[in-house]
Amino acid sequence: MAAMWSPIIGLLLLLLQLAPSSSSYIQLPLEGSVHPVGYFYVTMNIGGKPYSLDIDTGSNLTWLECKYPGHQCNTCKGPHRPYEPNRHHKKVMCGDQFCTDLHKDLPHYPEPRCYTQHPHECHYHIQYVGGTSSEGFIVNDTVSVDVLSPSLPSRRVQIFFGFGCGCNQKPLKDSPVDGVLGLGMGKVGFVAQLKAHNVIRKDIIGHCLSIDGGGYLFVGEHHLPDHITWAPMRKYSHYYTPGPAQLLLGGEKIGSQKMVVFDSGTT
Repeated sequence: MAAMWSPIIGLLLLLLQLAPSSSSYIQLPLEGSVHPVGYFYVTMNIGGKPYSLDIDTGSNLTWLECKYPGHQCNTCKGPHRPYEPNRHHKKVMCGDQFCTDLHKDLPHYPEPRCYTQHPHECHYHIQYVGGTSSEGFIVNDTVSVDVLSPSLPSRRVQIFFGFGCGCNQKPLKDSPVDGVLGLGMGKVGFVAQLKAHNVIRKDIIGHCLSIDGGGYLFVGEHHLPDHITWAPMRKYSHYYTPGPAQLLLGGEKIGSQKMVVFDSGTT
């Protein structure tokens, strides 16, 4: 079955080498293509329902199109019904640690003042390079993932996961996704939350994409082929980057030597 994927692109990012421990990882099938879809996305169960999420190593916060009393999401265009917080969800307030970490992870969105006597919801606003955006508030709800290990049977675990309830989006036309899966380096990213819940032990993410579309995404200590060439990542608070690099096209230099970032959410 693996041979049918015809993988042509692979990206492996080693964020932090930890002491040896029992390996575990999650693996999610990818749908989509570079063209004509323009997205690679996963389908995940959040709050007991499936949602399609654009995988994005260039941002930290995961968010879903959301419908909530007083927030009807007139801009929702995803393939599934908008997320509606249920009895299991919990709002994140402005004084919570998650909210503090969030605004550190959003470099261009200052943390609003939080009054301890009258705390309000933890708000967010993300503006992406391509012109899309999302605005809403933060909630916690359950997310289910299958955990794999070379020495143990696979098991399904359910954790409480912090993400954005997006009530006001500026999406691309005919978007095939319900939101974004934030795979960045920040404390509110999907990888950091899996590690905080002891679902994975090592901060490793990778994806393999097929020339025909589709592929897979893994997070954690996956069984890695021996022939992989590793590129060291700089310690930078918001992006995966090897630092300044010179791009060549047909042997010719393109532009000046500037910082290069790995961003799976941008084509």
